Amino acid sequence: MKPRVIVFGIGASFKSFMKNHKGEYEIIGLSDWDESKHETIMEGYKIISPYNFQNYDYDYILIVSYYVKEIRMQLADRIGLPEDKILVPPKYMIKFGK
Repeated sequence: MKPRVIVFGIGASFKSFMKNHKGEYEIIGLSDWDESKHETIMEGYKIISPYNFQNYDYDYILIVSYYVKEIRMQLADRIGLPEDKILVPPKYMIKFGK
């Protein structure tokens, strides 16, 4: 069974991830701190506010960004997300900034 994930980070690394992942995850939505993007659609997925994660049935938040360390800390500090709910995809799926 594929892990159900909310993909966090929708910049250049996200675009690379979408080209390189081969269905390893069941993506149920996207997320970002940018409030202007919340409740919009990108690549066919709804962009969810991190403050609303509790309203979704997911296994992990999948961080797709060059700034993994910073985002990990922000998710813990701002919304209390436990470390065991965070995944980072293998590097081959993300070619940062490409």
